[in-house]
Amino acid sequence: HAPLLGERRALPLLLHALAEDTARARASAATALGRVPGAEARGALHRALADSDAWVRYFAARALAQHAAPESLDPLAVAAAGDPAPHVRIAAIEAIGHIDGPRAAGLLAPHAEDRLPEVAVAALAALGGVSDPAAMLPLARANRSADALRRQAAVRALTRRGASESVVALRWTAGAETDEGVGTSAFDGLAQLAARHDRVGAEATDALIDLTADPDRREIAIGTLARASAPHLDRVVLGLNHAAQEVRRAMVDALSRMKHADAAGHVRAALDHGDPAVREAAVTALDRLGARAMPGKLRAIASGDPDAAVRRAAGVVLARQSETDDRGARR
Repeated sequence: HAPLLGERRALPLLLHALAEDTARARASAATALGRVPGAEARGALHRALADSDAWVRYFAARALAQHAAPESLDPLAVAAAGDPAPHVRIAAIEAIGHIDGPRAAGLLAPHAEDRLPEVAVAALAALGGVSDPAAMLPLARANRSADALRRQAAVRALTRRGASESVVALRWTAGAETDEGVGTSAFDGLAQLAARHDRVGAEATDALIDLTADPDRREIAIGTLARASAPHLDRVVLGLNHAAQEVRRAMVDALSRMKHADAAGHVRAALDHGDPAVREAAVTALDRLGARAMPGKLRAIASGDPDAAVRRAAGVVLARQSETDDRGARR
């Protein structure tokens, strides 16, 4: 609590404790120095990275993350590469990621392939937060690793980065991943990005639209679009004219599941689409939504649509509604 008191004697007290006291007191002093600004406090923390006690080194690394000073990158890099305690290495890696700057990605990249999975995962997480575009190379490499744990970490980091390159990588993973957990995480990542009101959000929405072309991914892609793409409803509507018919049908399904106020209106408009498969999908979707306000339109479709499958679908919906109405009247 010494740094919180604003007492000028706090720094000498903490410096003395970090150099001379018990391991537990040194660890506490290292933590406290994270809240004391200035080069003198940082210099003591740099020296503490070589302390004989691993927990002192760990808390020194965490304290340096709070200082976020580029001058700490070199001593932290030494700890990240050579400390015998994995938890100290992880703390140093996390601190490098927090400090960021043009050197951070280069310092972190080698650890993304560390033999210890927990160290590699920490490095990948840190790479997800640094600003240097060079971070994409180790993330892309990890995204294709043979180790599902590392692929999972790469997916989380790519989602955190949230750049156009992330969308491309996540779309590839969502479409090609064989591990169900990693594949689901990739779709979740695209959902997070699709919910953004910016260019990356539009790109993520387009990626999900394209993924509905894959029959093995169609259901999860539709569900993801339905819950995440409201900011880019226009992109989903454009998907009604996609080159692939299965995608056009999938967009009707996605629109019918969305909670956006305008989505149902676009499903109703799809009743007049030029593709009979889209019209049939719209009839079925409106039945799920409750199309009682449109019996006249459905009767017109059932009797006059040029496509037999569309006429049949509208007839089935009208028959079901009539049967429901009869049961209600008998009650």
